[in-house]
Amino acid sequence: MPCEKVTQVLFICTGGFTREARYEAERSTFPLTLVDLDDLADLIVSHYESFDLEGRALIPLVRIYWPVD
Repeated sequence: MPCEKVTQVLFICTGGFTREARYEAERSTFPLTLVDLDDLADLIVSHYESFDLEGRALIPLVRIYWPVD
């Protein structure tokens, strides 16, 4: 894929990113989003309701209710 057709890049790394990697992502000439394990978990939880059955089968989750303080 030629670079001029790239509209956005999503880079997922469960091990996290170095300070240098975050710096380079911020300097990028195209939209580049870095997603670490915590971000990935947050994204899954926040969008889980919109997953199709196949997606939910890959990551089976159960909603747990917790009393507030």
